[in-house]
Amino acid sequence: MNKDAMDMSNQYDNSSPLLYLPEEIWIQIFTYLSHGDLQQIKLVSTQWYLLSNAPKLKCKSKLVINYENASEISQFIKNQKRDEQFLRPLQYGNVLMKQIFTYNIDDLDEICKYLRPHVRLLQLTGLYSLGNHFVKHGYFPELQELNLSSAYVGAELDLRKFPKLKSLTLYSSVASLLLVSLETCQRLEKLVLFMDHDFGSFLEVLDKYASSLRCLEIRSPSVLQALDDQEIFKKYIRLEALHIKGPLSADYSHIFQNLPRKNLKTIELEPICNDDLLNLIVTKWSNSLQSLKLHFEKLTQRNAKQLNSISNKLSFLHLEFGGRVNKAFLNGIISETNTKGQEHLMPILWAYQSCLHAEVTSNDLLRNCMPRVLETACNHHGALERDN
Repeated sequence: MNKDAMDMSNQYDNSSPLLYLPEEIWIQIFTYLSHGDLQQIKLVSTQWYLLSNAPKLKCKSKLVINYENASEISQFIKNQKRDEQFLRPLQYGNVLMKQIFTYNIDDLDEICKYLRPHVRLLQLTGLYSLGNHFVKHGYFPELQELNLSSAYVGAELDLRKFPKLKSLTLYSSVASLLLVSLETCQRLEKLVLFMDHDFGSFLEVLDKYASSLRCLEIRSPSVLQALDDQEIFKKYIRLEALHIKGPLSADYSHIFQNLPRKNLKTIELEPICNDDLLNLIVTKWSNSLQSLKLHFEKLTQRNAKQLNSISNKLSFLHLEFGGRVNKAFLNGIISETNTKGQEHLMPILWAYQSCLHAEVTSNDLLRNCMPRVLETACNHHGALERDN
């Protein structure tokens, strides 16, 4: 946290509405912090110390295992077993295992057996031959999120060994090898699917979980024109969050046209959002939408009016622009009668507005303003803690 931001925080008095944000909003803000910043947050006040230990933030601390440290971690675990009194146990909910094929097989077994009761998020890279041993013997009963986006796996991977799995990230070609195993994932609520050459498996997986998924993220290096005639998305009756990442010039309006007119709360769209698509989004999900992230080639007055019509219902709004944008258009997005935001949204918008000037180039306004929100809050919370 920089000194300039701390100096700016002194400009604001203790009447700042930031003090009155509910705990769930603070926890959501803290999710944007790095592991190091999260450790500093613990020193601000007793309240923030307790909030920083919330289950949602536990996975911010990640154990990274690679060829260089695998044997040392294995030895640490053995020492821990011999003398639990003097060593802090390795209880990480978030684990990244890099280049597993380089590990000693005994070290791999030791690490997996020790970590498995605690791991809820697991990312694997480079399985290859030794990975066959891992996927046959690796059992993580509490695992909820598995990321295979950088791993080569074969049909040996049995997802039944992860009975609580709720989130899965993988390539469509990998999915084709796991289709039988995927049938057992009845709890799956989130799917992140990278599109590659195996388009048939891509569609098959999309169709398989159409009625159960709450969150779907599609990443494609090319335009998914083959989805134009597909009605798969009409089956997504429980979908609450949709994230699409692809070429800026891609048109995915057909997906939004086919989605049911209910439930959708979060939309993140990386390709350019045109006027017609924005109108469709605003009209179709005005009653349910809570979070919106869009990319505009140019923000127009019409766009600002459309966004203003739903801004009083949004808890999160992230806009990216290809060029410069007039301050008046940005101000026009924020509703002056935002009753819902008086307690939750407006403190963020207050900081958001304070960062604007006549014209801004905006890649990520929220990220730019977050330091001021946090520094101001730290200043007030620290003073409050000392007074008490």
